[in-house]
Amino acid sequence: MEVYEIFPSCKSGAGFEDTVTNFLQSLGFNANRNGKDDGGIDIVAKKRIQETEYTFYIQCKYYNKPLGKGPIQEIFAGTAHHKDYGEPVVITNNYVTFEARRYAKDLAVEIIAAPEWEEFRRINIEGRVDNPNQHTGLFGLMIAVLLKDKDYFDKVITSTEGEKIKNKNELKLQIISEFDEAEECVKEAAYLQQKAAQFQQRALN
Repeated sequence: MEVYEIFPSCKSGAGFEDTVTNFLQSLGFNANRNGKDDGGIDIVAKKRIQETEYTFYIQCKYYNKPLGKGPIQEIFAGTAHHKDYGEPVVITNNYVTFEARRYAKDLAVEIIAAPEWEEFRRINIEGRVDNPNQHTGLFGLMIAVLLKDKDYFDKVITSTEGEKIKNKNELKLQIISEFDEAEECVKEAAYLQQKAAQFQQRALN
């Protein structure tokens, strides 16, 4: 399947956003496009499962070339401004470079690109998942809804919660590390200021 056949009706980025929004709504997500001042977030999609509401902040990119790191940085920064801990997602019609995939993994940004759309199309035709790796996040929920499979739902939720805990722990360690580094820099700056004052006094003497 050619990558450009995935969304054949799209002619622009705005059209792509509309298509993705309508597609998510058809799967039962509360999905809406953001306004002009979106901070990198084109769509906010939510789905309540039992007592938990899952929120996804989505940036859409309708490209005629593989996607690089830029949109990943944008959605990561845009999501950081929100306080309800939504999950950042980049959705594109095209492929994503290996470097961008690795970068997205480091920042815990989910990618839904040409390979994922092809897998989703195949699941829709065959009515089953043949990928041994458990999908999480938005894509995992999309598959669970498509298959109407409660067991898959449960696996997605468990895996997603595990990823959240892991990401929060990693972020905590990163913050602690950066705080320690900043503290050392403050100490070093104070020491250098003291030395500068001593040299200045010597010069005056």
